Amino acid sequence: MSCCNQRRKEIKTEGIRNINEETSKKKVNIIESSPTSGNMVKITYIGSKTVGLMGPVTRQKYYFSPHQRTQWVNFNDAHFILRNRYFLLS
Repeated sequence: MSCCNQRRKEIKTEGIRNINEETSKKKVNIIESSPTSGNMVKITYIGSKTVGLMGPVTRQKYYFSPHQRTQWVNFNDAHFILRNRYFLLS
């Protein structure tokens, strides 16, 4: 048990974690998007485990795994997701 709420708060919804907390100090510039995808960008996951994320802006759920590494993500969420070292702009 920690004092004065110093422990990092984990926001969990149905096993989905909010990526904004662990990635809030990194800067990311997004310069690409698909002309056919509107406001979507393609992101690749380089981790070794299956992860579920909730986009902090759209609240959209995204699932990545070693078998499904690349997918389209809403531009507004991509900024935050790409701050995590396990995700790259494709």
